[in-house]
Amino acid sequence: MKTLPIVLGLSFALACAPNLPHVPAPTPVLPEGLVLLIVVDQMRADELDPSQPGGLGWVARKGRVYTEAQVEHAHTETCPGHAVVLSGRHPGPAGIPGNVFVLRESGETRYCVEDPDPGTAMLHGSGGRSPVWLDASTLGDWIHAVDPEARVHAVSAKDRAAIILGGHRPDGAWWLDRTEGAGFTTSRYYRDRLPSWVERFNRGELFDEAPRQWTHPTADGPMARPDDYAYEAMRFRRTSPHPLHVEDDPVADIERLFWSPWADELAMRFALELIDQEELGQRGHLDLLAISLSGLDLVGHLYGPESHEAADALRRLDDWLDEFLDEVEDEVDDDRLTIALTSDHGVSPIPEWLAETGRSECPFPGGRADSRALASALNDHLDARFGPADGEWIQRTGYRFTVDRSYAAERHIAVGAVVAEAKRFLEAQRGIRHVWTADAIQAGEGPEPYARLYANSWHPTRGGDFEIQPQPTCLFTTYPTGANHGTPYDYDRRVPMVVLGPGIEPGRIPGPVGTVDLAPSLAAHLGVPAPSGLDGRILPLRGHAASE
Repeated sequence: MKTLPIVLGLSFALACAPNLPHVPAPTPVLPEGLVLLIVVDQMRADELDPSQPGGLGWVARKGRVYTEAQVEHAHTETCPGHAVVLSGRHPGPAGIPGNVFVLRESGETRYCVEDPDPGTAMLHGSGGRSPVWLDASTLGDWIHAVDPEARVHAVSAKDRAAIILGGHRPDGAWWLDRTEGAGFTTSRYYRDRLPSWVERFNRGELFDEAPRQWTHPTADGPMARPDDYAYEAMRFRRTSPHPLHVEDDPVADIERLFWSPWADELAMRFALELIDQEELGQRGHLDLLAISLSGLDLVGHLYGPESHEAADALRRLDDWLDEFLDEVEDEVDDDRLTIALTSDHGVSPIPEWLAETGRSECPFPGGRADSRALASALNDHLDARFGPADGEWIQRTGYRFTVDRSYAAERHIAVGAVVAEAKRFLEAQRGIRHVWTADAIQAGEGPEPYARLYANSWHPTRGGDFEIQPQPTCLFTTYPTGANHGTPYDYDRRVPMVVLGPGIEPGRIPGPVGTVDLAPSLAAHLGVPAPSGLDGRILPLRGHAASE
């Protein structure tokens, strides 16, 4: 891996004329080059280490590493975590409180990048996709506001990651099509047809040369468990080798690759082709490429972060990232390349494994509870208290609950009365640490630091009427196996955050910072005007490094 030179910070002069208010300030002159943002989905802070031999280790050694970086919101999910990174806003103000949310007044459920407008239909598959629910602008939007000729692209195996990182008017947002097996695709929000180079890429050898099965070595260490572990998912076998190919079925092939480390290799190979075809960072403008790597998250959900599969996925990511960054540097000169790496959230180990190894803090055996059973018991309780509903009193999305206003109105019962009764019921259940009502969140009432974290996740029309905070290491889920995230605890909130490039001083920087600080810090460093009222702060990119 090449070494990025340490270049003195660029100076951007913004002329002002206080005696001539009718004369507009000159447009800032942005540096030429490429901003490369890498979001590694479900990467814990301890998974980035200078001793790693590949790209992750290189970033850790050469970059400015914030050793106490964290996600500063309660609902640690993919869509909110990505919304924060390039907007500088917390998920609530950004309009993305969760992967899925309920519109409180209508009771309709929405996926975070779902758009019913026919003009946003996906080029492959059904339904519309756009950043329609994203209420915040992003770094790419800010760059475009200064230089409409700049190019902004976002890439991921996941649609929600690419769409949210791309902002409102990128030149492209690209994700893997899993419904027709077509490869990388987009929606009509961005363009009406795929460019010819994307069609060639999708027909190319990369998909054909993908492995037929995934074989991984046995992980070492005192906590290493048997490869055949009962609480890992059986979907693609619990043990090595895992099948990755179904003969004459491209949809099944893409699906299996999607749920494997090769989701990352596909995304990085597509991003390299994108850099070449769009000449990103090579045209005399400041371009932005955001890439979200989903492999750790997808493997972690199936097998847990302390599995043999997760260890192998991290090793492969380190290797592939090394190749990827080398090839990026072949296209974009070091003195025109700014790199940032972070994650959207962490993850908790499989709860049964925590219990077996003496690390569980959950009060019920195994640490796993059926969230559907909890919601059903709650609805039964409300039926008994207020009278039977035709459907359900409460809709659940993750740890958020929303009262069906139509049932309450029919019985002339205040929504607040339903919430209060639900709160009393839930507070008596094992594994629930706190029940947060909308009123309490908005008033800032409750124990810290959690009151602040829930307030940062809160949206007035897309948040629930109340939310449960589980006990640490308790997992409320619909799945009988695997691992998850979504809580306000450190294991879900501690993530890596690194920046490197011209004018950025490397080192290990102690002290708490948030992923919400990344966009305003990059914008200030690059001379990109950012909107006022951001939640993130500007971090100095020189000085204050801890001594080794």
